[in-house]
Amino acid sequence: MPYAKATKKSSGIVDNLMIAGVKILGERLLMPLVGNGNFVSGATKLGLAFASDKFIGGKTGNIISAGFMVDGAEDIVKPILGGFLNNGVQEMGGNKVQVL
Repeated sequence: MPYAKATKKSSGIVDNLMIAGVKILGERLLMPLVGNGNFVSGATKLGLAFASDKFIGGKTGNIISAGFMVDGAEDIVKPILGGFLNNGVQEMGGNKVQVL
């Protein structure tokens, strides 16, 4: 199975900021359609990462692909870790403490 080329090294802080922008914008735009933080949204975003790299290509495709890949992976991992981390809240001496 071919993988998106989002593993290439970034050429600087500007690229990283654009990747973060794609992640945030994609998350907001796709939330009404597939939700956020679940397996369906994660799979959708990983599919978009692959498609953007394949069909757009170049530096632009890599940046868009990386943004969707990071968000998609987060959406898949977050529910798994949520059970272990109790959504980032732990009880200490009867008081709830936010960990994440």
